[in-house]
Amino acid sequence: MIHPNGNSYSCPLIHHLACSGGTLISRCLASMGGVCFLIEIHPLGHSSFHPLRQAAPWYGFVEEAEICELQDGDCKGLRKAIELIEARATQRDLRLVIRDWANLDWIGFPFVEKPPLRSSWDDLCVTSNDSGKRDWNVPRVATVCHPLGQYLRCKDLDALKPSWNDEVFWRGTRLFAEAIQQMCWFRFEDFLAAPKTILRELCAALVIPYDPAWQQQWNSYTNITGEEVCVKRGGIEPSERRPVTQETWNRLRDNDDFYVTLELLGYPLPEPMRRWQTQSILLVGRIDKFSDVAQQGLGWRSGALAAGGPARSGRYGSTTPTGRSVAMDRTGR
Repeated sequence: MIHPNGNSYSCPLIHHLACSGGTLISRCLASMGGVCFLIEIHPLGHSSFHPLRQAAPWYGFVEEAEICELQDGDCKGLRKAIELIEARATQRDLRLVIRDWANLDWIGFPFVEKPPLRSSWDDLCVTSNDSGKRDWNVPRVATVCHPLGQYLRCKDLDALKPSWNDEVFWRGTRLFAEAIQQMCWFRFEDFLAAPKTILRELCAALVIPYDPAWQQQWNSYTNITGEEVCVKRGGIEPSERRPVTQETWNRLRDNDDFYVTLELLGYPLPEPMRRWQTQSILLVGRIDKFSDVAQQGLGWRSGALAAGGPARSGRYGSTTPTGRSVAMDRTGR
């Protein structure tokens, strides 16, 4: 695809951690005309989600005889598969978009024993001659949601319960939040508050055309994996979060990764922790200690805006004069 500025682009990529609202956002994007999606595709996850086996029944892009097996970790094989699918999509005047499975990079369990703690997709953008040159000009964005909601939903998943590890989860979530500061990212709560606005900005970041027809088509779109929201009366509503136990609040009080993630993604402290904050000089010191890390990310975003980048306010959430996110309820959820 050739952008008006003359740059050529390969298929855009959406990074998301499981339960971060990526399913619903992708469903709305995929229901636009001229777009086709691959879901949960990742270099370390071929055994669970094979790109060719997904593209064959969903879009008829490949024949059974063209499907080759891929071993987990085979980046070159994945790149060839994506190039084949993208070529077939282009023949039909469709724009291929991929949503990845970022848990495998940053959290891992129970599918990856030792996650790399970096994006495996970086390796797909490098030429095979080991020169280090990036020849895939891939637009990359990320979707996020409130880390506490992410934590509660993930911890409740049957597939994750046997191997659950709080420390690993929060470490990976923080590192993911740090890594995406170098790309466009969008908050799920902002999407729920203004879906048309956020989708327009997402399309601009992904270099794909915005099609308002998604509003009539997303509810019937079927080529998707997972579903994290309830569809009621033709609208989009988030599923209710189960109550947060006092035990959970107590564990989070001393969790530096949680505080840094909140700041990096622009979420305020939940009200129970704000009340505790007033009683703890130690917590104030911890927030100050990590504020520089968050400000580095905020500074990058401010610099991008000053440089004349695309409209980006929807990615970071609008706030009230008190700094509270308008997408959250009075408990800071």
